[in-house]
Amino acid sequence: MLALIEKATKRTPFKVFGKPHPEMVAHIMKKYRAHPLEVVIIGDRIYTDMELARRIPCDFILVLSGETERAEVTNLKEQPSLVVENIGSLIK
Repeated sequence: MLALIEKATKRTPFKVFGKPHPEMVAHIMKKYRAHPLEVVIIGDRIYTDMELARRIPCDFILVLSGETERAEVTNLKEQPSLVVENIGSLIK
């Protein structure tokens, strides 16, 4: 998507805000004075959500009800802090 905008405007952004860039959540962490050890990222994508958690660095909970399949988890060099079937599993 960004490449399309760059092509149309003939400009490149000086700053990118979005996953997996920590700037996406840095303002929230600052507002609540949250240390990375007090933060957890929950998501279904290894290449954006887990990468964001790695860059903060904080814990990551992988939810399997989205994009990532359980078989993909076994091949990862770094493992999520927790893997759950769906977000409702965290309530139990």
